Amino acid sequence: MHRSGFRLRCGRRASRWLALLAGILALGCLPRAVAQEDVWAPEIPLTHEAGTHARPLGMGGAYLAVSDDAAALRYNPAGLARVQRIEFTGTLLELSRESENEFHGTRAKADLARTHVTSLGFVYPFPTYRGSMVIALGYNVPYVIDRDYRRTGTWEQESLDEALFEEGSVGEWSFGYAVDVAPRLSLGFRASWIQGSRMQDWIFERRSGGSQIARFHDINDIDISGYTGSLGALARLGAWGRMGLVLDLPRWIHMDGTLSALAEGEEYLIDEAMTLPFRAGVGFALMPGRLLLAADARLTDWSQIDYEGPLRYTDQTGRRRLAYESTWELHLGAEYLFELGEMLGLRVRAGYARQPVPYQILLEDIALQDEAIAPVYRKAAFDPNRDALSFGLGLLIEQSLTLDAAFVMSDFTRSGTDLTEEETEQRVLLTAAFRLQ
Repeated sequence: MHRSGFRLRCGRRASRWLALLAGILALGCLPRAVAQEDVWAPEIPLTHEAGTHARPLGMGGAYLAVSDDAAALRYNPAGLARVQRIEFTGTLLELSRESENEFHGTRAKADLARTHVTSLGFVYPFPTYRGSMVIALGYNVPYVIDRDYRRTGTWEQESLDEALFEEGSVGEWSFGYAVDVAPRLSLGFRASWIQGSRMQDWIFERRSGGSQIARFHDINDIDISGYTGSLGALARLGAWGRMGLVLDLPRWIHMDGTLSALAEGEEYLIDEAMTLPFRAGVGFALMPGRLLLAADARLTDWSQIDYEGPLRYTDQTGRRRLAYESTWELHLGAEYLFELGEMLGLRVRAGYARQPVPYQILLEDIALQDEAIAPVYRKAAFDPNRDALSFGLGLLIEQSLTLDAAFVMSDFTRSGTDLTEEETEQRVLLTAAFRLQ
């Protein structure tokens, strides 16, 4: 999850391109014994969500057909029509990320812990003669960028030391509306204004025989803004189940800020735009008695990213390709309600999620490349699957106060030519919701 430069040509080119994209990070520029190779991972942080509410996350994110509370504003706005009382809610996230890698036999490790408020919401159901009409206002933070990274190693009498620290988040201010259009069908929409920031501090040093060959120190400070929305439908399949459909509209994003190259005494202005594609999802929920079973599938065609930056590459056949491809996400979850008395209930949850990484890791052979010639890439060996297990508890007190907690564990491994990286992530979410009688 970093960028580096074993050569001035490689490092400076990567720094400028990646700064302009404000979120694309290179995996590294790794040496080989015979030919030199650059390894590029054109990663956009806005492709992986951290989760905004404890109950959905405790069920592995399988919530498109469940949505019956304030979390529906984020997952399926049509589910807001199921809210029958005024509701206030908020969520706190405790995030822990650990990065460990092995570079030419040398292992390095870094970890970081941060706390974020990931949701604040208000839901108001209008009194109606029949059916339902509901509005909602909320602030949700689906993308948390905090990370600390360290890499060090020695090869062919040369040593390398790299440190990367970044922090930031991207949130959405949203308005939602839902209405029953038939006895068993609800429709809804969400309109969101995107707002966030990202700061990245990157230091790279290369030495030989105790003498410094190269040193770079860049600080990248970016403000992110934009807008997006969602359309949703929720159908009730008798008393035993529901089906949810969601279409997330493109995210139109603008990035502006500065890149300060401290080692060179230079500063660059960043003013870029990007459009991320549609996402479609379908979910089913079964409710036999006190048991709730849910499953979601979500399709995103990341090849439709609209950006004129370094997301496109020339392969070995001379064809122009995009480093991103379409992905299917899978979310599975279960919940069981234990009634502990007339005024108290306990919900126990578990879930699983598979969220594939949409980009490809690319290798560039630079041994015979000329600066004026476009680089030629080939794919690196790379397992894109990112799996997560989750567990959760929910406490219902007098049908007015709900306290939910979720714990999520995930890990991710990728390899380049001489570098193996492993990232472990743990998330704890606490959500409180109060409903007026």
